[in-house]
Amino acid sequence: AVIDVLWPDCAPGRHSALLGNLLHRVRKTFGRGKNTGPEQSCLRYENEHLFFDRSAVWTDVGAFQGAISEAVQSDNGKDGEKTLRIYEQGLSLYQGEYLPEDVYEDWTVPLREELRTKYLKALDRAGDLAEELGDAQRAAAYHERLFTADQCHEKACRRLMTRALAEGRRSEAIRVYERCQLALRKELDIDPEEKTRKLYRSIIGG
Repeated sequence: AVIDVLWPDCAPGRHSALLGNLLHRVRKTFGRGKNTGPEQSCLRYENEHLFFDRSAVWTDVGAFQGAISEAVQSDNGKDGEKTLRIYEQGLSLYQGEYLPEDVYEDWTVPLREELRTKYLKALDRAGDLAEELGDAQRAAAYHERLFTADQCHEKACRRLMTRALAEGRRSEAIRVYERCQLALRKELDIDPEEKTRKLYRSIIGG
């Protein structure tokens, strides 16, 4: 499959040499030293299968997934501050959509969606934890990041509306609702939930 993608028009007899040369150059580029051999490389080729040895290299995707998994396991109600720190470590590694230059490549879609879902859930839970710890400012920062990443997220919308209203920023609370309403109609063709609309009506006096 790799050969067909890289050299679709190449004569069959040259495939082996081309692949061997490519593997050599990739291993040299990502190797730990001049003498890095196939056994120490992160790119392995065994039994006609080419695969990435995750144990041999650090990646932001692997570190992000590992940190989020650790945070979920740590989230047992015993040490919220520790759990929040782990979430923060993981969230700092998420720098946007996975391989944005390959957004139309089918093979990137499942992992891109998985990572984005984990990111949104982590922001949501981090905001909850910050609230439970009494850190309203840090909670608001997570809610803002969550709403910026997903303006269809009504829970984040309501939290931001409530905070803006409590701080006397009524116009900002209305703008947040309108952004959410527009996103829901554009992306999902639905209206906000009743409790979101109810909060909005209480703000405008309707």
